[in-house]
Amino acid sequence: MFHYSEEAEAYLAELNGVKFLCEEPSEELTEWAEILAANYKERLPVLAAFMRKELDGVYGPLTAEELAAGLGRPQIDLERSCVTYLDQKFDDHILEVEFEGDLETFLYLSTDG
Repeated sequence: MFHYSEEAEAYLAELNGVKFLCEEPSEELTEWAEILAANYKERLPVLAAFMRKELDGVYGPLTAEELAAGLGRPQIDLERSCVTYLDQKFDDHILEVEFEGDLETFLYLSTDG
């Protein structure tokens, strides 16, 4: 499932429109990626609501639905438990959210760029 990317200097996989990366694939990480891919769409409204609280001051008032629609393709770092949005449509920042469990709890939002 995972293949090595020289550009990313990591192993990559894509499931259900979600990109995953890790330094060294394992059966455990493969199984977790499958669970996260299955959960992502269902948890996206909760994730967007979490992000919206922090981003209202940056992007102005957005609904969770508008935010979710503009995030673009997610990339999940399995070893850091982070969802990253490299191609979101609001500006040139990279948005990253730390999470726990199988996308059950969202902990921290950071922006870069």
